[in-house]
Amino acid sequence: MITVTTVALALTTMLAQGPAAISAADDLSAVKDLYASASFEEALTRLAGAEDRLSKEQTEQYRALCLLGLGRTDEAQSSLERMVAAKPLYAIPESDVSPRLVAMYREVRKRMLPGAARDLYAKAKADFDAKQYASAAAQFRDMLAVVNDSDMGDRAAGLADLKMLGEGFLKLADGEVVSAARAAQAAAAARAAAVTPAAPVAPAAPLIYTAEDKSVVPPVDIERRLPMWNPPTVMARTTEYRGILELLIDERGNVEAANIRKPVAPTYDPILLMAAKSWKFQPATRNGAPVKFRKTIDILLAPRR
Repeated sequence: MITVTTVALALTTMLAQGPAAISAADDLSAVKDLYASASFEEALTRLAGAEDRLSKEQTEQYRALCLLGLGRTDEAQSSLERMVAAKPLYAIPESDVSPRLVAMYREVRKRMLPGAARDLYAKAKADFDAKQYASAAAQFRDMLAVVNDSDMGDRAAGLADLKMLGEGFLKLADGEVVSAARAAQAAAAARAAAVTPAAPVAPAAPLIYTAEDKSVVPPVDIERRLPMWNPPTVMARTTEYRGILELLIDERGNVEAANIRKPVAPTYDPILLMAAKSWKFQPATRNGAPVKFRKTIDILLAPRR
């Protein structure tokens, strides 16, 4: 059922395709109307003037119908032969034409399909040899569809070798198409990489050695004075305090970082950290080269007497 929406959509499509599409639609509509009114000669004249705007199958289909209407059967058959030669896989819409034309078209196809398959194979092989692999693959597929067509009937057995060759070359052509697509992607990625500057590689952080690394000579004290301890209470003066200080000593012998691994005393720990950052060492070495070293120091605050 044709609706207003369908007509509007068709008109919009034709407008988008431009004046040529509208002219072709007008020509085809006029030919159909002339054929429906049995004006076969006028329809043939209109077809002759519209061949460059209509598809081959449209032109030959309605030319054959008009020729049949005029009783010119041989000419109608020639028109159908041209249709099969141009587009062997075309199927006439049976609802649009007479059963006589459908039967005639099927007979023409049965007779012509083996030759059409060979022609398609020759064209596909020529494209394959010219390294036009996408075009070759499409034509090999059409050739195989023709060989497998129901109208081919018993004639398909005589094309078994051609079918085998077509299937083999189709696989090769498809493989070349895939390889070309991958190569194009790789080339595009390479071009993008060449344009995009590589992110700078961050230098590797120097290794930090400890007393467990036997190949490393530990750092040696140059200046390491513990800060004064002023106990806040009488009891604190008579108590022993022990803690552990951890230092990160760089390649120049400076204290890069200091941490309390085990607290000494709440009022002493901040003073100790501050003092530790000013200490100086002869740096640790490995194979004669200075290296970073993590050093632990036991801290003892003895009781005052």
